[in-house]
Amino acid sequence: MKSIANSMVNIKKIFSTTLSEKLKLIPESQHVWVAYSGGVDSHVLLHLLTNEIPKERLKALHINHGISELSDKWQQHCEKITRDLGIDLTVKKINTLHNTDTNLESRAREARLALFCSTLNKDEVIFLAHHAMDQVETMLMRLFKGAGPQGLCGIKEIQQYKSITLLRPLLDIKKHEIQKYAKEQNLEWIEDDSNSNIKFERNYLRHEIIPLLNKTWPSLTNNLLRCQLHHLEQEQYLESIIKPINDEVLKENKLDLKALLLQNNFLQKYILREWLKVKLSYPPSTKQLITIQDNIINAKSGAKPELLISNKKIRRYKNFLYITSNENLTYPAGQEIIWQAHENSIYLELLKIKLIKNSSKSNILKHELIIKFRQNGERFQPQGRQGSHPLKKLMQEWQIPPWKRDKTPLIYLKENLIAVPGYALGEKYFMENDNINIIKVVESY
Repeated sequence: MKSIANSMVNIKKIFSTTLSEKLKLIPESQHVWVAYSGGVDSHVLLHLLTNEIPKERLKALHINHGISELSDKWQQHCEKITRDLGIDLTVKKINTLHNTDTNLESRAREARLALFCSTLNKDEVIFLAHHAMDQVETMLMRLFKGAGPQGLCGIKEIQQYKSITLLRPLLDIKKHEIQKYAKEQNLEWIEDDSNSNIKFERNYLRHEIIPLLNKTWPSLTNNLLRCQLHHLEQEQYLESIIKPINDEVLKENKLDLKALLLQNNFLQKYILREWLKVKLSYPPSTKQLITIQDNIINAKSGAKPELLISNKKIRRYKNFLYITSNENLTYPAGQEIIWQAHENSIYLELLKIKLIKNSSKSNILKHELIIKFRQNGERFQPQGRQGSHPLKKLMQEWQIPPWKRDKTPLIYLKENLIAVPGYALGEKYFMENDNINIIKVVESY
């Protein structure tokens, strides 16, 4: 009885006051998701959460990778377990993965994250069942690949990923504790045979390297977890120092190079890495950082340097650094898009731009508007300026990068250009105290 009680306490400590406070931060109107593979880790997590969250709020997400011959059988198992628990299950399938794929682990992880984002609503939370041994394996893999201090912070308990939040409450719990709890609770789970395949680097580390290291260093797991905690504390302290600097350097979707270059080399790299990590959804390599610093930031005046990373371009114009989609899509010359009077926002799919009416007081925004794009020869009178000016000159004055000028939406009322969102409003069409954010531009590269 003593061992059972200890196991229950160890596992249930994850749902202490700290986690209860985190759960309170999630609006009661929102669903709480659990990534449920059917394995022992995710089953224990699901079982624990059923005692913490009303079942009508709890939703499970199973991803059928389609790699194993048993994939459909595992899906049926998950459907049965969640049905018995009275929890709503959503199943998503991945049809692009194959056993012969190179870097299969990485591709599967990226595919899962993409499905999380496409399934969950904005700002919703999904719980993941990563545990202490996953943390140890991640630490070693990153160490062997030359990660810096930030990489050795390991897996984050709370992580913002694009529009959703990933929450990992089992990171303090060791695998044997999870397995013990599952047996005590008579849980049923599946065993993925691929977890024993050492052709995958994580499995090789788990089954071959870590047992060998443990023979010489029996405290390896605890020592690595303590090391991870030290790095995490230092990183959190550094983030608190960097934040006011970031407020000066980061300007919406661009980075102010004048402000950046006022910092020492270490802070430059740190700020640059963090900015790119958010924009790319993964941290850049050391080689990429050096290339950006040497060939783009420090390029000669007048140069037009750029670097292609995955499907994004890093570019410099004037004293700003930009990251843009590599897709050179734009609307055809002469294209007109009707923005209906009743529509509060409109999405320009080709440009990945959303325009939002950011004022309920402006009468002009209650009319039907037309969105066009530059064809050369347009003239415009910005608010507070005398007379009209060539739009081409104004765009240069506003320091709009050349690659964005033909993609910058122009707002017309009938035949009259009344606004260039994000840059200027027309003198004759808006009230004196209106500002350029009366029509908000949201870019999503």
